[in-house]
This record gives sequence, C-alpha cells and structure tokens, in this order.
Amino acid sequence: MVEPLGRRGSCSFVHNEKFYLFHGYNGPHDRQREQGLYSYDLRTAEWSEDVLDTTRREKHVVSGEAFALVRSTLYTFGGWWDGERNSRVRELDLDTFRWREYTPNNPSEGPMHKDKAGMVAYGDEMLCVFGGYGEAPSVRNGIARQRGAQYDTDMASVWGFCWTNELHLFHLKNSVWISPMTTGPRPPPCAAFSFTKVDCHRVLLFGGRQVNARVNEIHILDMDNWSWSGAIIQTSPTDLWPIGRSFHAACSLLDPDNVGVGLSTQMQHRRHVWLPCAAPDLSPFQSMHAVEPKLFVLWGMDQNGDPISDAWELNINRMEWKELRLPPCLSVGHSWHTLACEYPSPAQIKAVVFGGTCSNMFSGPESELLSVNKTLVLEFGVSSLQQICLRYVVQEFNMDSLPASLSPVVLQGLRCVACQPLPVRL
Repeated sequence: MVEPLGRRGSCSFVHNEKFYLFHGYNGPHDRQREQGLYSYDLRTAEWSEDVLDTTRREKHVVSGEAFALVRSTLYTFGGWWDGERNSRVRELDLDTFRWREYTPNNPSEGPMHKDKAGMVAYGDEMLCVFGGYGEAPSVRNGIARQRGAQYDTDMASVWGFCWTNELHLFHLKNSVWISPMTTGPRPPPCAAFSFTKVDCHRVLLFGGRQVNARVNEIHILDMDNWSWSGAIIQTSPTDLWPIGRSFHAACSLLDPDNVGVGLSTQMQHRRHVWLPCAAPDLSPFQSMHAVEPKLFVLWGMDQNGDPISDAWELNINRMEWKELRLPPCLSVGHSWHTLACEYPSPAQIKAVVFGGTCSNMFSGPESELLSVNKTLVLEFGVSSLQQICLRYVVQEFNMDSLPASLSPVVLQGLRCVACQPLPVRL
C-alpha cells in the first residue's frame, strides 16, 4: 500500500467510491510540492498511486487551486506554482487520467492570476469562480479589472498583491470567460474561504480572510438569478456562532446536485422551501420533513494563525449553528486540510478528511511547519441496513468460521467491512 505524504493546500474529491488526492505541498511554506494522484478506496481502506498519462505529464505542480467535479471530469483553476499565481483552467479525465489545459478565447476578460479562490460547477458546461488572492489586473499582465469587482491591496506585499471579489463564469464548450451581472451586495474581497454548493442552484460562502480579518460571515449566491444575499452575521451575543476563520473545510450534508429550492410566497421573507431536484412533485410540507439542508464546517485557522479545534453544523433553513462534540481523533485542529464527500444514500454521507497542518503557518521556525498525512472517514446520517448487518457479523463472528455457502457478493462485502476502520460518527 502506497500512502501519500502529508500535505496542505491540496485538492480532493470522491469518485466511484474512491477518495482522490493530488497536489499541495508538505514542506516548510512553498517548498516540496507534491506531484502524482493518489486514491483511497473507501471499501478496502487502502491507498494506491494512480498512473497519470505520461504523454501529458504535468508541467506545473500547484497548491491552493480551486476545483470542481462534473461527472467523471475534474476541473481546476488557478493556484500557486514556483512563486507565481496563475489563472489556468485545466481538466483531468478520470477515465483516461489525462490532463488538458483550456485556452480561453478572451483571456483579458478573465480572472486575475490568483490562488485560494472558490469554484463550483454550474450545470455541466460552466464553472463559477469567485474571490481569491493574487496579482491585481494590470496592463502588464494583460487582464482588465472586472466591472463591479473590488481589489483590496495587501499593504504587506512588495509585489502589490490583493484580495478580490471577482465573480466569473467559464463556458467550457466555448472556452470563454463571462462576467455575470449580479444583484445584491457582493461579499467583500476575500480568500481562503469555503465556497460550497448546497443545492442545484445555490452556493454558500463562509468565513475567509478579508485583508486583516478572518471573518465568520455567511453569503449565499443564487446562480438562477445571480443574486447575493448580503452578509448573514451573528445578531446576538447569545447566538451560537463559530469564530472567524480561514483555511477551513466544509461540505453539504445533502447531495447538492439532488436538492433544489422550491419558491413560495415565503420567499419575500427570505425563507426557503427546499425540494429534492429528482422529486419536484413533493409538496412543500413533505419536502420540509424529507430533507434538512445542512452545512458541515471543520477546523480552520483563527485570527492569530493558530489551528482551530472545533466542528460546526449549520441548519441552512433556519440559519442556526450547532457545535458538534468531537471524538478524540478530531480533537486536534488542522488548517488548510482537505475534505471530500460521498453520498451513498439520501440519508447517509461519508466525508473523508486528509492532511493540513497543526502548526501556526505564520510564526515559528520554518522547519516546524510540517503537514500531516492522517486519513479520517466521518459518517453522518443513517447507515444502510446492509452495512449495519455486515458490521454486526464482522464484530460478532470469526471470518474463518463463516459457512462457505454464503454468496460471493456477501463474502466480498464482509471482507471489505472487516478491513475498514470504523468510521467516526458525528
């Protein structure tokens, strides 16, 4: 079994019951970047290294890029490589493991060169990219400032880097950048936030760094009408609310591609009725009881640059936070870790967490800034009856004493469960 080295600033996703990991770096600051693609089989709990097509070997090993999975294709944007940020859009075909780089027809109308941005897929043909940190648009780099966007200069940077709140769409088929006209107040320029698709049309932005502050604001982008919600913040000191953070990880606790928003007369009060995309005939009453959209947030970096040791669950309908009780294996916080999800059923979710650093990234000796390679599988909701039965058999019986008459499918399932560590339930 080949395990990846510890790393931070990496990309991850789940496809066909495998957790994939690539890029990032494992040494002090921007050194020792990682190449190669690793996969963790969720059925056997084993790591392996996948062979990328050597005819299209990666020229650049990147950290801090944004990424989104569409069916069997992974798309990446931007990132940091060898002292430079970029605005490249690339795809990895998961059937052939071949990389392809897009050549936009209108690069001057695209995003600035940046990392730590957010990206989600909008349907099968568009990518939505927001925010980030990097080189401001200028005549020198041939990129124009986006109308309506802001660029907050980092006064500590001798190169004039900045935070931004640009919002771009990239049309994959036509290879062009689009600047959608939006309504509502945009989030301030920020980076290192979570940008999570929570249903078919909506994206929830949480936290991130805004110049000198790490914030705990929520912003929701409706991609149906390109409207921003405005900042949703803690309104009372008695309200439970996470502290401000960046470099955290988040995921939806429902498969976002199978959940939509049904509009009702309550919309004028900003109350949402959530409907499964695949079952639009459900009444609002049925759907409100059938699905409860939630966001999971894990760890992150506080205002002082230290890792945060907590986890939160947000009820998106009510905008109510609940702090989760962490088991010992999650009690030590990380920052700039990666998290990806699998949705085996509407009532179950598996989240895989890997890497990050337990150190302060901005203080202390560089030699102590090391990344971890711990793999954790978290489980939410209700396990399937089959999974419960298989686990019971494995725990109560000796595998060697099981009757040979069991079907090959059952035996294979038992072998997989036997070699899996018990998932952490939250």
